[in-house]
Amino acid sequence: MGKHIAIFLISVSTVQLALTQTSEDLWKSASEQYVNGDYSGSAATYRLIEGEVVSSELYFNLGNCYYQLDSTAKAILNFEKAIKLNPRNKAARENLRLAVDLMVDPIPAIEEFFLKRWLNGLSELLPPVGWGLLSIASLWLAAWFLVRSVRRDLLKTDLVRYLVPLAVFLFCIAIGYIAFVNQTDSDYAIVMESLAIRVAPDELSAVSRTITEGEKVMIIDELEDYYKVRFVNYEHGWIPKAGVRRI
Repeated sequence: MGKHIAIFLISVSTVQLALTQTSEDLWKSASEQYVNGDYSGSAATYRLIEGEVVSSELYFNLGNCYYQLDSTAKAILNFEKAIKLNPRNKAARENLRLAVDLMVDPIPAIEEFFLKRWLNGLSELLPPVGWGLLSIASLWLAAWFLVRSVRRDLLKTDLVRYLVPLAVFLFCIAIGYIAFVNQTDSDYAIVMESLAIRVAPDELSAVSRTITEGEKVMIIDELEDYYKVRFVNYEHGWIPKAGVRRI
C-alpha cells in the first residue's frame, strides 16, 4: 500500500512539474513572438497560459499584444484585468491610458468625488492582506497600551496612547475593505463593440444613444440577454450581454 501511495505522489509531482515547464516554455515562446512582431501569435500563446496561470503580468502582456494589433477594446479589457489583480502595476495603468486615448468618441466621464478618489488611491498602496496585518498590529498596540495603563492606574492620563492605535485599527479595517472590494468586484465590464443603448431590455425598445468599443460600464442589473449598465457619466441603459466582457 505504501509503495502505491509513493508511486501516486511521484506521479502527481511529475505532472505538476510538466505543467510548470509547459507554462514556462509557452511564456518564453510568447515573449519571442512579441519581440519578433508576431503579436497575434503571441496573444494566442498567452491565452494558452491563461488556462494554467492567471497573473497581472499575463494580462499586461496580453494587453500589449492587443494594443499593437489596434484591438482597443481587448487591450483595455486586459489592462483593466492586470490592474484589478495588482493595483500597483504602474506600467499597466500607463498603457491603459494610452489605449483609452485610442477610443473613438468616448463618453465624457464625470470626475469622482475627491474623497472617494483619495480613499481608492490609498487602498492601492497595500494589498488587502497588507491592510489586514497592519490593522492587527494596531489593535495589538492599542491593547498593550490599555493593559499598561490599567496596571499603572493611568487609564485617563494615557487615554491618547491607546485610542490612537485603536483609531488606526478602524481606519486600516475600512481601507482594507475598500481594497478587497476593488480587487474582487466583478460588476464592471468593457464594451467590446459599438452597441445601441436601449431604454428597456428589448430589441424593439427605443435607442437612447450608441456606445463605442472600449467603454467601461458598471453592471447594475440583468434580465435575460441584457445588462442594465451605468456609464462613466452616470447615465443608465440596457445593452446586450454578448457585447460586453466582465473585467
